[in-house]
Amino acid sequence: MFNKSIPNPSMLAREGTTSEIADSAPTIINKEPSTTAEKQSLIASPQPEIHGDMWAPSLRRNTPIWGLAAAFITLACCVGAIIIVLVSNGQNVEAWKVQPSVLLAILMAGTNATLMFALAGGVTNAWWYTAYKGATVA
Repeated sequence: MFNKSIPNPSMLAREGTTSEIADSAPTIINKEPSTTAEKQSLIASPQPEIHGDMWAPSLRRNTPIWGLAAAFITLACCVGAIIIVLVSNGQNVEAWKVQPSVLLAILMAGTNATLMFALAGGVTNAWWYTAYKGATVA
């Protein structure tokens, strides 16, 4: 399945002095510009423009989408629980396919999970925002 033969030693080592090997190697990495035109092209190369402080908090760039989604899911689960309680009030429990208490338990489990997720994201964002403003670690 696999070729277990040992490669030819001449393929592993190159013949010649160290300077000959270095001269024949590609010089892409750490290549210094040799002409004035190359230096000017490197200086004049377009750099991305940064308007303002790129680490500064902004609503558009740093909105915690996952935290907001978790908060909305939490709210939806709470509204669903309220609806289930209002609809099931005064009704016979056997009339439901699934008992209201089971539906409430499922919704409250979802509420707890998404609320903890949103809280963890909020605490993380608050810590980084405070650290950015120059607070101490202790």
